[in-house]
Amino acid sequence: MPGLTVDVYVNGDLALPGFEPGSITDALPLAAGSYDIAIVGAGGDPADPAIAGTASVAAGDAVTLVAHLAADGTPTLTPFVDDLTLAETGEGRLIVRHVAAAPAVDVKLERTFWRWRRTVGVLEDLESGGQAQVDVRARRYAASLLPAATSTTVFGPADVRVRRGEATIVYAFGDLAGGTFDLLTESRELRSATANVTVVHGVLGLTVDVYVNGVLTLPGFEPRTITDPLPLPCGDYDIAIVPEGGNPSSPAIAGRVSLAAGVDYSLVAHLAADGTPTLSPFVNDLSAAGYRSRLSVRHAAAAPAVDVVLIRRLFFWRFLAGVLPDLVNGEEASTLVAGGRYQAFVRPAGVAGVTVLGPAALALQARKAYFVYAVGSLSGGDLDLLVDVRDLR
Repeated sequence: MPGLTVDVYVNGDLALPGFEPGSITDALPLAAGSYDIAIVGAGGDPADPAIAGTASVAAGDAVTLVAHLAADGTPTLTPFVDDLTLAETGEGRLIVRHVAAAPAVDVKLERTFWRWRRTVGVLEDLESGGQAQVDVRARRYAASLLPAATSTTVFGPADVRVRRGEATIVYAFGDLAGGTFDLLTESRELRSATANVTVVHGVLGLTVDVYVNGVLTLPGFEPRTITDPLPLPCGDYDIAIVPEGGNPSSPAIAGRVSLAAGVDYSLVAHLAADGTPTLSPFVNDLSAAGYRSRLSVRHAAAAPAVDVVLIRRLFFWRFLAGVLPDLVNGEEASTLVAGGRYQAFVRPAGVAGVTVLGPAALALQARKAYFVYAVGSLSGGDLDLLVDVRDLR
């Protein structure tokens, strides 16, 4: 609401004093339930609010409460449930919310390139208090507002940037007739409602059965196998891994993992540095990296600390692209690199000129994540590399 600083009371308590127009708070964690909202001019009496309402919040919901002018100019409060589920790879979500004293509008979205524009879509007949959304390729767009079912632009074109893996939320607010009409934009990360789990078998020479919470989930799971991502509800999981056909009450490897919603994990069965079978969880960073690729090397072998040397191959030339130093069992090191051909060498930490594994050829593509696992046993002579390739968001 342009020109009005307010105090916001929640269930009778002052929650946002001196809340200025055009402001958006960070997300506030609240228990599920019903909340009484009272909004007054700054310093005013909460018993005589300018806006009052009740908002219900369900467990797991992300809700945005907007204090704004209705189409007829009356101050009002509108809750919006935020759709922050993941979009397709390479896309973001554009959400437009009409919270202005203005009639219904159409939102025209144009792709811009220098002075060239091409209409890519229209969100039609958006009324005050309503919202519309569309998933689009991540890039810059020009957004224009038109009275519904007309071709006359009343606002815009305004530059709107949609990023990979993010929701760009645009609020049309203010008073069109009063000359205070404007746009307010925020960005929110898109996240899965579940966790994704990739399981990696890095104990060479042993086919196993994998039990999750007592249920046989991966029977006959063979060495060097990497599963596709498995969507799982967030929570705690007991893992038991036994030789194929064995008794899950006497596992060779056992552990508990806690999974958070929206997080991508890899769960690796491997040998510890001393050769003991063990289980290590890793969080996979799949965030956008522009036109680069993300290389993550994970030490999951019965071996001491190592250095990973990365050599860039370009036609007949070879040059050092980077070193991931002092990598110990159960840990990882990551770097962003340009797409291209590389060779990777694994050396004892701090020892130059001695290679224990490699050269391993890596052909890296832009906008992809490469998770490289060193598995096996150095003393056993079966040290090896496994590679999992994923799209960046």
